Amino acid sequence: MMLGITLFVSWRYAEKSGLVAEDVDAETKRTVYLRIVKAQVLWAVGAAFCLITPLASVGFILVVQLIYAATPNVKWVRGIIG
Repeated sequence: MMLGITLFVSWRYAEKSGLVAEDVDAETKRTVYLRIVKAQVLWAVGAAFCLITPLASVGFILVVQLIYAATPNVKWVRGIIG
């Protein structure tokens, strides 16, 4: 959670301080914010699965990590992660 907050604050600082390239449009900036927030929500869901079974929690978080790392070009997956 703290890494996600740090990433969010860092991106916001970079954007407000003019450290982001000028050719980055508003839609791309919005997409970055949404990806950070959605990832935190998905990881929180994975942590909540630990209350059911730790194996489900680990499996869910692993799948989320793999999806964010590989970014498959599947429409419903893109809709979830942004």
